[in-house]
Amino acid sequence: MKKLKLSVLSTALVVSMLGVNTSASAAISGSTDSQILQEELSNIEYQSDAVEIINTDELPKDTPTINFDTIEDFEKFVKEYESFQTYNENIVSESSNTLDNQFPIAYANGSKTIHWYTAEDWSSFYKLYLPSKMWIDFTYTYSGSGSNKTFTKITSIKSNSGSIPSSWNQTTAVSNISGNKKSVTIKVTGYFLLGVNIGGQSVGAKFHGSFTKKANV
Repeated sequence: MKKLKLSVLSTALVVSMLGVNTSASAAISGSTDSQILQEELSNIEYQSDAVEIINTDELPKDTPTINFDTIEDFEKFVKEYESFQTYNENIVSESSNTLDNQFPIAYANGSKTIHWYTAEDWSSFYKLYLPSKMWIDFTYTYSGSGSNKTFTKITSIKSNSGSIPSSWNQTTAVSNISGNKKSVTIKVTGYFLLGVNIGGQSVGAKFHGSFTKKANV
């Protein structure tokens, strides 16, 4: 009977130790996977000016999240995004909406909106993750009327995207009125703020970008 009890106790001890070892191995494996992912993300971040990896606790509530099965899929997306930024810099869009004072005075106020579609020539892979429509609202003062109308000053610039909620965050905006004061070139700089899930592990990411657009008075 004592031998039987000893045998049962020994078996229970072995099973318990196996359970501890299994849990420890799983914890180590999970930690290792996370560490490997962080190293791979750091490498992608180092090689690209377009993406910045951040902690998930820096993401506001309701930040859109994009999912990737593997780190290779994410790297492919980053490269496509870089190409998109280069492509977009070569696209000049004209303003589509205008609101001016109706009475000619020495200096009057006006506003315009420049709309453009960022992903109309890109794959559905891109369109799923980033907004396809963006715009710049800006206000200005002007002088003259009709064909003699000219810009005098750009007073405010605000860009946004069509996502709900918008993932675009403007950081800087600069404007340059042409020599004849008939047109203005506006450059906005910022980033798309997104959550990124890679194979079940989550991080935050800033996809940096800039857009240069032109509007006539």
